[in-house]
Amino acid sequence: MFNIIEKRKILFLIPCVIILAGIISFIIFGGLNTDIDFTGGTAMEIELGQKYDEALIRKTIDAVDDVTVSSVQSSGAEGAIVKTTDIPHEKFVEVQDAIKAAFPSAEIKSVDNVNPPFITYPMIPIKIKTAEIAKYNFERCTILSILLLLCYLNAIEFKVFYF
Repeated sequence: MFNIIEKRKILFLIPCVIILAGIISFIIFGGLNTDIDFTGGTAMEIELGQKYDEALIRKTIDAVDDVTVSSVQSSGAEGAIVKTTDIPHEKFVEVQDAIKAAFPSAEIKSVDNVNPPFITYPMIPIKIKTAEIAKYNFERCTILSILLLLCYLNAIEFKVFYF
């Protein structure tokens, strides 16, 4: 029979190592990869008129200065929804020309500028001002909750501190 009490230190150490590895990877890889739904940007629906390669779309649009592709989603057999950083009007003409050069039969069906969202709780709308503040707060709250969980496990469950 497996005696949990005798092996409690090892069993406590395993989740701590997993949580620590998660925190370290969170810091190393720069946190969460948020899409334009949280950071703001431009969403374009493009009918390419041919089969396409996602990497070619990314390469074509990323070639324009100050424009970075966030994601490319399939929209039908020959269409794509491309989400990028915010594209000013002057740069949009360059993006449109780059798409036409790579895909001659391409047609941009719609363009939407996406602003950072409203986070709604029951009856309380809160607008996120910038993506960095939202990302910073989320990371800070995540780390704080993990630390509080560790304190709870250490103090209450394992009775290391006596109150």
